Amino acid sequence: MKKVFDANVGIKIMGMSPEELESLAQEGVKLAIARMHSQGVPSIAVVDGKMYEQHPDGKMVPIPSKKD
Repeated sequence: MKKVFDANVGIKIMGMSPEELESLAQEGVKLAIARMHSQGVPSIAVVDGKMYEQHPDGKMVPIPSKKD
């Protein structure tokens, strides 16, 4: 019998709804980006399907795709 991971089982075990878990994950990402930027490390952002390197000063530098 093939085992299939069910994300909802893990969510129920933690006592959180999918919406609560998503909100928690988004907050974690925001905190991680803030920490990276505070140490001068750029992060990666996707805007309208295009990737950018986001620098701590707010500058967005395009990352060329393999198509470009």
